[in-house]
Amino acid sequence: MANDDRTKIIPRRTPESAAMLANVKRAMAITANLNRLTFNDADEVRALFSDLIGKKVDDSFLLIPPFYTTGGVDISIGRNVFVNQNCTFYDLGGLDIADDVMIGPNVSIITSGHPVEPSRRRAFTIAKPIVIERNVWIAAGATIIGGVTVGENSVVAAGSVVTRTFPPILLSEETRRGSFVRLPTEGTTFLRLSKLPDFRPEVAVAAVLIFALKPKQREVR
Repeated sequence: MANDDRTKIIPRRTPESAAMLANVKRAMAITANLNRLTFNDADEVRALFSDLIGKKVDDSFLLIPPFYTTGGVDISIGRNVFVNQNCTFYDLGGLDIADDVMIGPNVSIITSGHPVEPSRRRAFTIAKPIVIERNVWIAAGATIIGGVTVGENSVVAAGSVVTRTFPPILLSEETRRGSFVRLPTEGTTFLRLSKLPDFRPEVAVAAVLIFALKPKQREVR
C-alpha cells in the first residue's frame, strides 16, 4: 500500500531540488532517444527503459512510444506489464507497478505536485507514492494522483481521475466461470452478468465498474 512514510517534500533552491532537476534532465535525454523508436523496436525500448529506471526490465515488458517521465529512477516495474503510447509517469514519490498490469494510452500517473496555498505553491515540490497492484487495467486517459494504491484486479475506467486508494477486487471461481462478480463495497454486492449479451469473463470486472458508477462519480475521491 502507498503510505505517507515515503512522502517527499523538496524545497526550492536546495541541494535536493538541484538533484531533482538533474534527474529530470537525465530522463529527458533518455526518453528523447526512446521516443525515436517504434513498436517494432521492442528490444531497444526495453534496453533504454532499463537504463532509465536503473534496473533491467523483464523480457515480457512492452511499451509503445512515445513515453514521458520526470525521473525514472523511482519506477519499479513487474513482469508482463504493457504500457500503451503517450503515457506520462511522474515518479518522484515512488511508482510501483506489479505484474500483469495493463496501462492504456494517454494515462498520467503523477506522484508529485505543489502546495495549494498560493504563497507556497512555487516554494515546494511534494511527492507521494503510487502503487499499482497485480493485474490492474488502467484504461485510456485516466489520471492517478500521488498517495493512491490501486488494488489487485481493479479496472480504472477511461478518463477517470483517481485521488484515493481503492481495495482489490477478489475474483471468485464463479467469476471465472461467468456467474457472479463481487464488488468491494460496504456490505456484499453481487451482479449477475452471465446472461448479458456476448458475455466474456475477461471483461466482467470492467462491466461491473461501468455499471456501478453513476455519471457524476467518475472522479474517485
